[in-house]
Amino acid sequence: MANGMPVLLGQSNSATNATIVDCSNTAEPSLNAQKLIGTALVAGSVAGIGIEVGTLGGPTVSATSFSNLGVLSTCVDTRDRPGISMAVAGTVAGGFGVAGNNNRGPFPEAGVTGRARTAQGVEGISTRGIGVRGMTNSARTTGAGVLAIGAPGHALVAIANQTATSPGITPAGPLFAGLLFGNVQVQGDVQVFGAKSAVVPHPDGTLRRLYCVESPEEWFEDFGAAKLVGGRATVALEKTFAPLVVRNDYHVFLTPEGDCRGLYVRRKTQGGFEVREMQNGKGTLRFSYRVVLRRRDSRGKRLEKVEAGTLPARADAVAAVPKPRHQKGEVRPTARLKRVAARRKRARK
Repeated sequence: MANGMPVLLGQSNSATNATIVDCSNTAEPSLNAQKLIGTALVAGSVAGIGIEVGTLGGPTVSATSFSNLGVLSTCVDTRDRPGISMAVAGTVAGGFGVAGNNNRGPFPEAGVTGRARTAQGVEGISTRGIGVRGMTNSARTTGAGVLAIGAPGHALVAIANQTATSPGITPAGPLFAGLLFGNVQVQGDVQVFGAKSAVVPHPDGTLRRLYCVESPEEWFEDFGAAKLVGGRATVALEKTFAPLVVRNDYHVFLTPEGDCRGLYVRRKTQGGFEVREMQNGKGTLRFSYRVVLRRRDSRGKRLEKVEAGTLPARADAVAAVPKPRHQKGEVRPTARLKRVAARRKRARK
């Protein structure tokens, strides 16, 4: 097919300039390609854009398949240049660059899925907002806005590194690798390289940190108070606390709340302990106690050695998304649509 000649179906067509299909006066598609078996439309380009479609309203591209993929896009660029070798790129001034809906498919089917061998399956980058956002409207406990699975590997890696991704920008507040609003449950061990603390409001209007007491072993402790009568007292371990701890050997700390000759633990049993006043004293007074016992289902070793986790290579690298390259003298459909829109706007005035 030479320049200016009709497009011939069933054979190859070639031209040095762009071929524009204009059907601006009807709501029907400018180009409708259908095929019962195989591929209806193939577009390729050695350099530049293989096919470009524009519209003033409605979907730019509509693809429907009753038994397979609606759209199949493949990039065979062997240069493997991040941000340039792309099969699909979506750009929008406002709205969604790429949107995917799964109306009936069961879990784990998805509206949008991304897979990769060595790189990330899905990447989201935002210069001022949220890179990736997940939301669920399900009230079920199995619903999740974001589900992370490591099979094997880290299920979730989060980095708060201001200087690596945005040099020269001063953060407006503290940055966190994880900022969670709501209750958190961890069904597994937690290892913290920094300090563990509770944040509580202070009467002066500030928030203050209160730190955890650490131990080289796994201990549970309980507190209480009892009364010494005639120099003697028997204290039972709290019945709901006792099954959780090892009771054949534990520690008891006593604090008398009155004048006496001193207190000591005469005997410890599986159910509790007996307290006596020193030097055969017969005093009557209140005292408080603290008991420390090993956790019954303890698995940790004393001062167990720990290996530090490592970040994936170049985890905070940012791939640049290039702008489409325009050919010199190229007549682009989107530019034509802009001129049509401008003429319509002037006509309405």
